[in-house]
Amino acid sequence: MKCPSAYSPFKTCLQVSALAAALLCSAFSSADLLNGDFSSGFDNWQGEVTSGDPGTTTSVNPSAITNFDASSGTAVISNDDTNWAVALFQDFTVQSLLAPGNTLWLELDFSASVTDPFELFVAELEDTTGSLLTLDISSGSIDITDWAGVDAGIVFYLQDDDFQTGDFLTIDNIRITQHEASVPEPTSLLLLLGAGLGLIASQRKFKG
Repeated sequence: MKCPSAYSPFKTCLQVSALAAALLCSAFSSADLLNGDFSSGFDNWQGEVTSGDPGTTTSVNPSAITNFDASSGTAVISNDDTNWAVALFQDFTVQSLLAPGNTLWLELDFSASVTDPFELFVAELEDTTGSLLTLDISSGSIDITDWAGVDAGIVFYLQDDDFQTGDFLTIDNIRITQHEASVPEPTSLLLLLGAGLGLIASQRKFKG
């Protein structure tokens, strides 16, 4: 993760590094991604806020602090005059492929509303073992086939860079879908078989 420009780069890098360390050391990892639609509020999710100068990062229960809101069934994280950086994350194990050739896709509804176009916000999938490069998932749909079976962390992070509050991220419907490998239709198989038999017959006729 890159350091933004307005706040102290050193302070920012410390904050982001601390978040990465929290993901690596978390004791709350689960077998699957849970409550990705926030229908159960922030169950299975963890939070952190940073306040003060120099910044002090504190682990929090997202359900108990106003920087996190899931009352509408959609998760919203925001900064304020007290907490200028806010993070929401969960550790889980990406499902394994059920058959060779299958693909995995991570999809979500994600949007950011910030007061400065260069404001720092993050939506990422991180390999907690450090083997795979971190993926930006802010586009809402990404192929994560290479992550099958990997211990991962999904993290959303918002930081105020222009000293104006009111920035927020909206997150919902996080899901991982496994797509089966495409299998030719019976008609296509018959056509291929017929073409193969025809080729063999023509080769025999030519040799004869």
